[in-house]
Amino acid sequence: MIKKIRPVELVGDIEEDQDLSGLVIVDDFLLVGSDEGHAIQLLVRQQENVWRIQSSIRLSDARDETDLEALCFAQDYLYAVGSHSRRRRVCKLDYKAKKNLKRLTKVDRQKSRERLYRIPFDRQHGTFGTPKSISLMKLLRADPVMRRFVKIPSKENGVDIEGLAIANGCLYLGFRGPVLRSNLVPVWSLEFESPHKYQQLFVDLKGQGIRDMVTINAGFLILSGPVNDMPGVFQLWYWDGQDQLPAIDREYQPAKCLGEIDAVDGAKAEGLAIMSQGMNSVDLLVMYDSIAKGGCALFRVEL
Repeated sequence: MIKKIRPVELVGDIEEDQDLSGLVIVDDFLLVGSDEGHAIQLLVRQQENVWRIQSSIRLSDARDETDLEALCFAQDYLYAVGSHSRRRRVCKLDYKAKKNLKRLTKVDRQKSRERLYRIPFDRQHGTFGTPKSISLMKLLRADPVMRRFVKIPSKENGVDIEGLAIANGCLYLGFRGPVLRSNLVPVWSLEFESPHKYQQLFVDLKGQGIRDMVTINAGFLILSGPVNDMPGVFQLWYWDGQDQLPAIDREYQPAKCLGEIDAVDGAKAEGLAIMSQGMNSVDLLVMYDSIAKGGCALFRVEL
């Protein structure tokens, strides 16, 4: 069962506040990233449901967006990932048909999107160290499954990384797209220092892609939603982290759907962070896009 408890307020001059997509809670700090900007912003807890902006760290000076989609934290390091996706521009109602057709014809590659960051973070003082970053694009282009989707734009079943979690020293990167035959969604498990040794896993989310994921109870909570921009439900799943590629020589437990995440004013759920955890429940902070200040709300999830 999933129950909305209350809204959560983000206070202060937050950059790109309607496009916040990634978040993680570290003690009394809330760190958020935007899929339109270039910075990770740090907020400090003021009250139980109020967080105030304190500082930020800029990850890139590129003109193109970094497209940060997810954050996680472990062992004094903050991790952030860009989508690694291609982009097709949307049509605009105030443009003529010829101009909109030109927009549809062009698919952009922005190398600023193709980064996985590791940033030292002092959880006592809330200060950042010098970021280090790598790209996963060469690995994606060489992978027998993923290489066919690299040049396809995101939201059209192309490569689109939107989930990030860490467990047992390994990063887990969840893909919104592609969603493959048999409803299989790729998840890559890798270490930052040796990404070429990645393991490719699959999870079945009944046709939806991964919007974010967090580590919990020897597994993961996964927020899922449509691959494209169609309106649709957003669901929360528990996945034990085991590969669900069907085969006669293996057994696995299907991912368990825990319920739907309610929309806020019709916006789309974009990110997850664990606020607190009990024996049989977890309080989960959910962030939405297209709403000022991120449209955050707190949900209680019965496990």
